Amino acid sequence: MTVFLTELRPGPLVGVCCVIGLALAVNPSASQEIIKRNFDLPSLEKKTNAPIRLVPLVDTPLKPENKLDPTKTKNEAAVELKQLELIDPESFGILDNSDGGFKPGMWAGSSRPLIINLLGLLPKKISSLGQRQLFRRLLLTRAEPPVGEQKNKSLLSIRVAALYEAGDFGSANELLDAIPSDELNEKLSRIQTEILFRQQDPKKACAIVQSRGEGFNAIYWKKAEAYCLAIDGQNEKALLISEILSEQKRSVNPAFLTGIEALTGNKPNSLKKINSLNGLLLSILQAGKVALPENLPLNLSTGDYAALAFSEGRSLTKRILDGERAMLGGAITPAQLVQLYKIGKPEIGGPDGALSRVVEDREIKWNPENRSFLLQAVLAEALPAKKAKIIARALKFARLHNSFALTALAMTPAMDEIEPSTELSWFAPWAVRAYAVGGNMIAAQNWLNVRTNGSDESVLPLSILAGISERGSISEKDLRQWYLSRKKVGKEGFEDRVRFFYSLLQALDISVAGSLWSDVVNGESTEKPLPLISGLLSLLSNAAQKGRVGETVALSIILLGDAGTELSNQFSVVQAVRALYTVGQREAARQLALEAAVAAGL
Repeated sequence: MTVFLTELRPGPLVGVCCVIGLALAVNPSASQEIIKRNFDLPSLEKKTNAPIRLVPLVDTPLKPENKLDPTKTKNEAAVELKQLELIDPESFGILDNSDGGFKPGMWAGSSRPLIINLLGLLPKKISSLGQRQLFRRLLLTRAEPPVGEQKNKSLLSIRVAALYEAGDFGSANELLDAIPSDELNEKLSRIQTEILFRQQDPKKACAIVQSRGEGFNAIYWKKAEAYCLAIDGQNEKALLISEILSEQKRSVNPAFLTGIEALTGNKPNSLKKINSLNGLLLSILQAGKVALPENLPLNLSTGDYAALAFSEGRSLTKRILDGERAMLGGAITPAQLVQLYKIGKPEIGGPDGALSRVVEDREIKWNPENRSFLLQAVLAEALPAKKAKIIARALKFARLHNSFALTALAMTPAMDEIEPSTELSWFAPWAVRAYAVGGNMIAAQNWLNVRTNGSDESVLPLSILAGISERGSISEKDLRQWYLSRKKVGKEGFEDRVRFFYSLLQALDISVAGSLWSDVVNGESTEKPLPLISGLLSLLSNAAQKGRVGETVALSIILLGDAGTELSNQFSVVQAVRALYTVGQREAARQLALEAAVAAGL
């Protein structure tokens, strides 16, 4: 039973107080004992439900303690009142240097106007996993904002928008969740709502529309209001808003009106064209079961592809293609792509016949259907050796069709079920390359430990770039032996790959002897002239030399651009690897080097 103070009778209460007061008066040391016991209690900071820190630790000088007045007795306690400092919302983040982020001073020495401009130049389509990891760390780190003018531009909003536009909805949501509600302006609220619509969660999205949308004047919120009314069964109100909006033809996509009509029970004409796409429109069409047109806008984002991959009003082949683009861009996981692959069931010749065809035929078409069948064949196989054989076949075809990273990432869940063993040492080179693309160097090293002499030479570049081979053991003799053994294979463009490998080694501060360079740098070299990017290379070199980590990372991501670690982007990769290694980001530099080496065919 809960007892409140108002239930206590005044008589006993006064008596108790008198007894305590008398005891303290007679024995003053008792009061000191009571105080001592209170201070011996555990502090609140030790509890497991202590608040989570959302801002970086700031090193502040300690103030000298005020000496007590000697006239005061030792029993008197000095109480100091301090005013809490305001927290700069631009420093909010969810990572620090202890869990994958950078240090709080990552922007030290950088100009705020420059950083704002650089964050606006970050690519929106990032297919390189290593580049995307840098991108995520850069935008999610709790850090003191750079100093300078342009305070009217919110660094926090720019960071959230960059994550959203790149299709990294999970990271954008995490950052939004860490922001106090009073800091969620219209731009951030719209991004939060759009993500929920794209993730097919209109109920939560409509809660934001109803709670915040009324305070915003943009036509987007009126459209969202009409949609939320329609799914709530308030058809008349929804139609009224859509009719008012229809008068503003320039601002309203006809597809929106089609979707509202379908939701309110009407039978609209089939949708022939969509001028532009966003999460709200996709959710409306999905809820109204409106079939999407064959031709969609050309400027689709990674997030658009993710939403389309799970849209049932689209052919399975197109959904798989959308899912593959989304997975490479980081908008969906490899496991989600596997679920898409498993939707299509083999029909030609029955399940066994179709799966046998993609596994045994000498040549197959490299299309979404056969990629999904190869994955299903791997999942259907119980024996590790046979699983490995099918995966190796898929990776071989993928390399021939310049889609190694796609297939490697898609096959990773299946590869995780295969234990490295000497019996499967023939599979080691494929497994090492696949895991290197995915950034899992622990798994790659496990497979390197079971390699044979033949596979040892073939994957030596990856072993060195990953830091698995000790620097002291990388001798001129070892590199020359690798060069001569691989040259015998005689693959086209081999010397180009060797030059790239040596360039990566030197970018990682591993010297390559001039005698080795002389093998590949001669009058017959076919290497194209290196591209010159006005201003960017100078900025990158200067930032790296000055140790400005955040600026160096941002410039490296921009330099890599949409091409990332692709074969055509080797010059940019070398520059980014060198700069990152210079500012102490060695693991990130190695990851980019590994990805690029695999893409180059090493």
